[in-house]
Amino acid sequence: MCSKCHHLFTLKDGLHAESRKRKLDEVAQFQTSQRRIHRFLIVLLPGADQAFIGETREGFLELLFFCFGLWPHLDHRPDGALPGEILPDPVSTWLPVGALLLAILFLRSWIKLLPRKS
Repeated sequence: MCSKCHHLFTLKDGLHAESRKRKLDEVAQFQTSQRRIHRFLIVLLPGADQAFIGETREGFLELLFFCFGLWPHLDHRPDGALPGEILPDPVSTWLPVGALLLAILFLRSWIKLLPRKS
């Protein structure tokens, strides 16, 4: 916490009115940028938004499931064989599972953007 914030929010003692206004504007601008980053992460990267706001364990777990759901779509091979497999699994089994997992994670994340009633 900088000395101006300490005086402004903790001690609540005398700062010049112009200095106080500048610091409050700076804090408001920072909070706006943080909100934008958070919304961007909610829309594009489920789980990273939770890690961004400090819920590291839940965010990492959700991000891990997101990567697991994305993996079959990025590692698509024509024969369906995964490294180390003796018999290849049909691609038709992993692609829908990954797509379903991605859909669930995105919907779960996007619900956070809906307006809440107080």
